[in-house]
Amino acid sequence: MPASGSSDRSQGAEQPVARESMKKPTPSLDQILTAKDRREIADLIRNSFSLTCRFIAGVELDSLRQTYVLPCPIKSAIGCIETPCTRTAVTLDGRSHLTECVAGFSWGLVPVLVGGNLIAYVQLGPFFTTRSQREALFGRRPELRPNEPCYPLLAGAQNGALTMVGEWLNTMIRSRLDQQALAQKETLLLFLVDSTKSIASMGDPEELLTFLTDASISLTEAHTGFILRLDEARNELRIATARGVATDFNKNHRVPVGTGITGWVGQHGKPAYVPDTSKDHRYVAVGYHAASELAVPIKAAGRLVGVLAVDSMEKNAFSEFDRQLLESLASQVALVTDAVREEKEGKVKLKQLEALHTVSSAVNSTLELAEVLHAVLRTLSHVFSASGCAILLSDGDRAELMVKVADEEQIKTVRNIRIDGDKGILGYMLRERRPVLLHEDAGELFARFRDFISSDISSIICAPLINKREIMGTLVAMGAPPVRYSKGDLDLLTTVAGQVSQALSKAKLFERSQRQVAELSLINELGKAINSSLDLDNVLDYIINMLSSILEADSGSLMLLSKDRETLGVVCSKGLDPQLVSQIRLKVGEGIAGWVAQHEKPLLLGDASQDPRYVELDMPRHHFSMISVPIVNKDSVIGVLNFERSLDRKHPFTEDDLVLLSTLGGQAAMAVENASLYRNLIQVHFETIQSLAHALEAKDQYTHGHSRRVSKDAVRIAQRLGLQPKSIEIIRHAALLHDIGKIGVRDSVLLKPGKLSDDELGQIRRHSVLGHTILNNVEHLRAVAEIVRHHHERIDGKGYPDHLKGQEIPLGSRIICISDCFDAMITTRPYREGLSIDAAVRELILNKGAQFDPQLVDIFVEIIKEHHPALAPLLEEAVASGGRQAA
Repeated sequence: MPASGSSDRSQGAEQPVARESMKKPTPSLDQILTAKDRREIADLIRNSFSLTCRFIAGVELDSLRQTYVLPCPIKSAIGCIETPCTRTAVTLDGRSHLTECVAGFSWGLVPVLVGGNLIAYVQLGPFFTTRSQREALFGRRPELRPNEPCYPLLAGAQNGALTMVGEWLNTMIRSRLDQQALAQKETLLLFLVDSTKSIASMGDPEELLTFLTDASISLTEAHTGFILRLDEARNELRIATARGVATDFNKNHRVPVGTGITGWVGQHGKPAYVPDTSKDHRYVAVGYHAASELAVPIKAAGRLVGVLAVDSMEKNAFSEFDRQLLESLASQVALVTDAVREEKEGKVKLKQLEALHTVSSAVNSTLELAEVLHAVLRTLSHVFSASGCAILLSDGDRAELMVKVADEEQIKTVRNIRIDGDKGILGYMLRERRPVLLHEDAGELFARFRDFISSDISSIICAPLINKREIMGTLVAMGAPPVRYSKGDLDLLTTVAGQVSQALSKAKLFERSQRQVAELSLINELGKAINSSLDLDNVLDYIINMLSSILEADSGSLMLLSKDRETLGVVCSKGLDPQLVSQIRLKVGEGIAGWVAQHEKPLLLGDASQDPRYVELDMPRHHFSMISVPIVNKDSVIGVLNFERSLDRKHPFTEDDLVLLSTLGGQAAMAVENASLYRNLIQVHFETIQSLAHALEAKDQYTHGHSRRVSKDAVRIAQRLGLQPKSIEIIRHAALLHDIGKIGVRDSVLLKPGKLSDDELGQIRRHSVLGHTILNNVEHLRAVAEIVRHHHERIDGKGYPDHLKGQEIPLGSRIICISDCFDAMITTRPYREGLSIDAAVRELILNKGAQFDPQLVDIFVEIIKEHHPALAPLLEEAVASGGRQAA
């Protein structure tokens, strides 16, 4: 079995295999005649000629060939009268011989020949060739005469009886060899019948190949057997089955065609027999060293598809018959291989048809681009057994492309990886505009394609997505060993690419039409929002949220110019840290937004992080696309709209996005202008009402500044609760206007220094309802009006005007109730002196859960401690004392 890798020894000239070199060594006498056979022959010769018969073979024959001296066996046979015995010299020339010893005995040597090769001698005797020789013996030894029949007289034995015995023996040998050959042919015929039945009954091709490999070992009496398949693409042989290997051996190793014995057979398509591997330069050991090897080609329809080989640990182990056996087995292997190939090709064609049907169904069932891409990738991954598939889509007119979807086994996520279109696989595809099939042995070209694939990829196929001569992208399938793509795979991918190109074109048209509908809808919705609300914050929040959604932006902001038109500040944002946003201040001309405001021109940046105008502002980002447009009103810039999109997950903004945002920037400018005008109008209205409240306080010197102090404390409580800025603003206004209803109370009652009558008290209590009536007529003050109405309600329900309890009372009313009562208690009035702060705190604590909200009282007490640290000990005492009394 040859090793993988090349060797100078294995690259010699073609060496035809001579037919005689395939012959098995001449069989021994033991392989032809059993011990029983030899005894029967000896008995027959004794009965026919009165001669003893002894076979000289094996070790004894080898010794005779070296000494050419035949030992005399007569002493052991009948007793020899001559001492010492003299051995007889002989000539071994493959012919019959007659020898005579000093005692006068004669012996015949008859050769046993197989194929002209001497395998044994038959020694026949003792006998006499003349009567005088026998009489001379009896004269010397008269006691032997009674044994006369033991000493036959064979005149002319060399040309007569001995020749007849030799011919008879050799005829018998040939008959036995013919019988053995016939038995071998019978064995081969039976095997072919059995293997045919096995092939018909076994459904698993691997099981069949294992069976045939085992048969090759059994029939040739080999130690190991191999079936190697030819990989035409790699020009190498790969082991399909390896049986009988007794040592560690890498059964996955590959043999280059032309290397080793099996590689030689794979190169020349002829059998090769190496009787002694140590004498053949082509042999290379792998894991173990075989003494001899026989290999035959496996051919299907005249085309080499593999090699069948057997090894033996013995030299000269195989014969011509073994070669015939292996070639018969190879034909059986070819049948199996053909069946496997036809089945595989059928499955491949079916798989291809299914793939085309799946892709066709997918691209025709939906116009959603993402769904089309996902369906195509699932199909490609299955059909091509790919460890990774990708659809690379072009990014408009730019010289860059992006990975729209990448896949490993399953589509888990959409990845958008920016890749330079001038390099690697994408740049190559843009330039060549043709399908590409590459393997890892393609060298530098394959290395250039490693711009986004993993290191274990060994085979790549790519097909461009072309529609009306425009390259829209490319399809890529990547295979890891043992996957190795073929020209057929590339043709299928190219066909799929044609379908995908049409689907992409339709999907893009559909996507564009949907976008246009969405843009028109957005413009309409923004118009409605602007016309239905004059609240600037609400309108701006709506604009930012809607634009972020339709632009698929990760973050967005609206910046307005300061009154001096020198700086930009964020007034509304999405996806940004609120605390960081509140600190952002850009000078006009600074950063990207500052540049847009200064030049009154929009900007579309594919990667803003690489733009020299980009300023981090303590918000470091990786690669992101940015779009920024000026907000213009009456030919003057009043602000900037900014949106950002991470390039780690999405593609950059497009020119269509810029056009849309520029259009909607005009709507935003209109909204800002209308809301600003309305805010100014409301501010004038509010200031008018507030002036009335100040005029009311001016009537009574004791209540001067009361509303401002109540407002300050109420805002502090609201802030400590963490309320939204808008809610805090409403509470501030309500606190300032909480006593506006006292305008409707007569001065005689309002300024009376003494105790009020029940009627007068009723007039005073109506001020909260009157204040609600005054404020409720102004739309933007209705929330303020509701708080003013209930700021004299109590937690226990004993307040006025509606006797609300607990959480029924608006939060703003509960807050103002505390700050109002506290300021009233510490303020000196005509009818009483004001309390100290610690006494007022004690009153608040005593009335927790009755008049005041307990949680709000605790918060207010903490606020007082912070603003009056010198009173902290007294306040602590008041809290402790008030707590005990309350208990």
